[in-house]
Order: sequence, then C-alpha cells, then structure tokens
Amino acid sequence: AGEGAAGEGGSSTSSSSSSPATVATRVAPAGDTTQRNGDGSVRPGASVTEQSDQIVTVTQLVPPQMCQRRATTDDLLEISYVGRVAETGAIFDGSAVRIQGE
Repeated sequence: AGEGAAGEGGSSTSSSSSSPATVATRVAPAGDTTQRNGDGSVRPGASVTEQSDQIVTVTQLVPPQMCQRRATTDDLLEISYVGRVAETGAIFDGSAVRIQGE
C-alpha cells in the first residue's frame, strides 16, 4: 500500500526508496459540514460546523516478501493496517485490532 495515485483534487507525496514508502492524499476538503435543509437553512437542533482537510497517510512499513511483480487491476490484495488519530495516536480501527473488546 506504499504507492498510489491521489484522487481528483488531492495531492500525494512519496518518500525516497531508502526509507519506508509514504503516500498522503486529501480525502475530504475543509469546509462547512453543517446539516442543512434543502433551502440551505440550518436544520433545527443543528449548529454550524466546519472541518479541516481530512488527509489519509499510508506508510509501507514492511515491504512485500513474495512479490515477483506489481499489483494490477483485478488483483486480490491482502492489506494489514492500523488506523490512528494523528493528533493523539489513539487507535480507531485496524485489520487485526480489537476495539472495546470487539
């Protein structure tokens, strides 16, 4: 998962080949996330909210051991991951992580 293309409007960067490969992509732009009615007015009980750019960063920590070729369209890939909050380091998801005992 160390390589990939940025989505439309996103940007990606990758590190040199001597260190783990890293890709960062903007997945949701900053802006107003307020729940609104069809006419644009704020829904009753909702408050005006905003979010910062949401960016996903992927770092390939362990290079593939058995790969003789790169993945292509329609290949089945097995990916192990841990989702962490960037600011706190708290784990929120993962391929082999138990969250709150589940």
